[in-house]
Amino acid sequence: MPAFLLSCRHNPDVQWIVYTDVDFDAGRTQNVAFKPMTLAEMNARASDIFQAKTDIRGRKLADLKIAYGALFAEDLERYDFWSPSDLDIIWGQIRRFMTDELLSEYDILSSRRKRLSGHFTLYRNTPRINRTFELIPDISARMATLNYEHLDETELTRSLQSELSHSPRSAPRIFWREEWVPSSSYQKSLSDEPGDRLWWRDGRTFRPTGAEVMYIHFHKLKGTMHTINFTVEDSPRSFSIDRRGMLA
Repeated sequence: MPAFLLSCRHNPDVQWIVYTDVDFDAGRTQNVAFKPMTLAEMNARASDIFQAKTDIRGRKLADLKIAYGALFAEDLERYDFWSPSDLDIIWGQIRRFMTDELLSEYDILSSRRKRLSGHFTLYRNTPRINRTFELIPDISARMATLNYEHLDETELTRSLQSELSHSPRSAPRIFWREEWVPSSSYQKSLSDEPGDRLWWRDGRTFRPTGAEVMYIHFHKLKGTMHTINFTVEDSPRSFSIDRRGMLA
């Protein structure tokens, strides 16, 4: 969390909202708001949206990401775009990648090639785009199951590809041509050599090669990361990221 919050502070024109039943002090991170919400309250909202009784918890919560635009409509009113996110992320400079040109041209922008990303897919905040999840067949029944149905990535990707194929003129305009985050396979390939580590420097994130990425998501590294040598109140200029943890 100290690294996540530090990286958020370096994106002052982006706002994060964390819905949680955990009491947490974000320190001086003004653009991260922690809003109280219980699982029961979230399920009540979801049940209304999907017109089906939901019992969403654990991994199943990821299925709900595609409906955040409807689920949290009141909190998102003043924003042009919204995106689901995770907490096991170190952000780089988001607006270096999400340019004004891209935002004006596309309705949905994903950080992964040819598919939506559960940890960052940007949706234009309009009633139509906020209900893109309705393209998924049997969406209400699938949200009512206890199992994670991969709706946020695999299923919505499949439905959007079908829409683009059959109704290209009316389909949402989607940007998913580039890979802006190191993949899970890339993280698996990292060695324990000192030079084979990821970096956060002055608000930007980098591969070991020096190539800049929009953010780093800890798909595979988090299972072995146990060390961090700075706190929520600290502001290091840089820190490295490897299998063991994060060191400033």
